Amino acid sequence: MSRKKTKRRVYTTAPGFNPVQYAIEGAAPLPADSLAKLRLLDLGSLDSFARGCASMQDLTNLMVALNCSELLAREGVGPEALPICDAAEQVLTAANDRRIATGAIGTDEAGIDALRELCAIYDVQRQCITRSRYEKLLKRVEAIMRSGSPRAVTLQQTPSSPGPSPA
Repeated sequence: MSRKKTKRRVYTTAPGFNPVQYAIEGAAPLPADSLAKLRLLDLGSLDSFARGCASMQDLTNLMVALNCSELLAREGVGPEALPICDAAEQVLTAANDRRIATGAIGTDEAGIDALRELCAIYDVQRQCITRSRYEKLLKRVEAIMRSGSPRAVTLQQTPSSPGPSPA
């Protein structure tokens, strides 16, 4: 009786797949065309808020941007974004409460300025990290938002409470 031998695994890849090129692209910063598309998505949502015709998708886009920016800041990429994220979180929470109460999604001029600052700092943060790290970040943010973690800003069906009431 002979000993078992380990069978060597051979990973099949798609034709034309170059693992070296894939590793180089993962270690490089985000490509300019991808950054431009992401920037357009954020600025389009911001523009909808400014015009007063924001949709649920616009609110969701800005909430994802807020959660990504906050997570990047906590990991050390642009820690100066944390106060901006706090201000934007208050604006988006108020916009969500307004959506629940009246059905309209919008904010005032100060809120739009806070969201504009968030989009600007988030764009700078995206330029500072590699594509692979950004993809991992998006997966983490998705998991955090899906889990209902208290540190993630998500859409709620009932108005958020302003905190403990003074008794």
